[in-house]
Amino acid sequence: MYAIMSTIRLTPFRKGIVGVQFLFVAFGATVLVPLLVGLDPSTALFTAGIGTLIFHLMTNGKVPIFLGSSFAFIAPIIESSKMWGMPGTIAGIAGVALVYFLMSALIKWQGRRVLSRLFPPVVIGPVIILIGLSLSGSAVGMAKQNWVLAFISLTTAIIVLVLGKGLLKLVPVVSGIIVGMIVASLTGNVDFTKVQEAAWFALPNALAHFHLPEFSWKPFIYMIPVAIAPVIEHIGDIYVVSSVAEKDFVKDPGLHRTMLGDGLACLAASFLGGPPVTTYAEVTGAMQITKVTDPQVIRISAITAIAFSVIGKLSALLLCIPQAVLGGIMLLLFGTIASIGIQNLIQKKVDFNIQRNIIIVSVTLTMGIGGAMLDFSLRGVIVGLLMVICLAYVNSFKRQILKSLALIALTIGVCLFIYYFLPSGDQDLTKMSGIGLSAIMGVVLNLVLPFEKVELE
Repeated sequence: MYAIMSTIRLTPFRKGIVGVQFLFVAFGATVLVPLLVGLDPSTALFTAGIGTLIFHLMTNGKVPIFLGSSFAFIAPIIESSKMWGMPGTIAGIAGVALVYFLMSALIKWQGRRVLSRLFPPVVIGPVIILIGLSLSGSAVGMAKQNWVLAFISLTTAIIVLVLGKGLLKLVPVVSGIIVGMIVASLTGNVDFTKVQEAAWFALPNALAHFHLPEFSWKPFIYMIPVAIAPVIEHIGDIYVVSSVAEKDFVKDPGLHRTMLGDGLACLAASFLGGPPVTTYAEVTGAMQITKVTDPQVIRISAITAIAFSVIGKLSALLLCIPQAVLGGIMLLLFGTIASIGIQNLIQKKVDFNIQRNIIIVSVTLTMGIGGAMLDFSLRGVIVGLLMVICLAYVNSFKRQILKSLALIALTIGVCLFIYYFLPSGDQDLTKMSGIGLSAIMGVVLNLVLPFEKVELE
């Protein structure tokens, strides 16, 4: 049937069927993120649907992309909520949108080469590894509440991944959760009281109790560097979708427009109380299998997600999933994310015989896994930016020693002036830790460390 779909015009009914199938592929990951960070899953479905429609509006309805909850922000949201509370954290997601807006402007102005300079594979690889490994402790902590349920969910997901065919192979998360829930129900490990008490139809919590975000600069700045990995993921997914659809979406509507659409979707998620969204490779995989690349089908998936978000019984059922079942899925999922980071380093042929690359990867991983945390004051941020810009320029001077020394001396003088004479303002502007801090270190080291001769050749 799917082979025929690629050569004939789909009827509205068939579009609807395939659209629901595509949502089913994205459903597990979309609701898993809010369940892990303490947000409402129905709100996440709603913001995923709204975000996808915004994306399609900004790209003139040309790009068949579905936006779902981003796994890159699980650890940052958990840590940020401990420091500033969940309302402030959700408002801080607007910082993610700012990164997308800036990248969109940079791409429009300079093209993709500026991103290649800022975020090469040697920076992105270890950041992706950290996204997976940073939550390994949480995965084990949840799984050990009931190892039997955890291993049943894990085994089911692995079997689906290894032996599954067609669309089934793309839904290991949903399959693992369903089997885990069935076993948990049969063994009396699930309390369905909330499902019985829930209304059949109810607005997502974010809409039922809507209020403007409690904006604060601290979580806003905290979230900004975490967006580095999703930005690069976005670019990769656009190229993959272009290949699947046999159209060049990088040129039409343009990478800057897809980036802008993703940023606006994240901004909408921030205002509506949902997690940040990102492009979903799972749905792209489903398009490749079905040969259906019509953007209208993706918009049907988005509308279906919005419809599912108002089913109160479904939201209550998702909240009943035992932690051990989720933990079993996480054991595989977060390890897989870390493996993708390693795969990225291998496929991009990052040479670890070069000392520069070893330094970048080593420092990035050690700071992220070790839980490094820094406090930033306004003066410190300005001084740090000046020093990075200075060293980046010095790196470009190569062997012009006198010019390099003069620039370093001038920068040190300006930094000392700023540090001693600029009003201190808020001494604790924000905190930076985990993935965000490690990403910044990776970018800075990549800018300031000189290239070895073997690299230049």
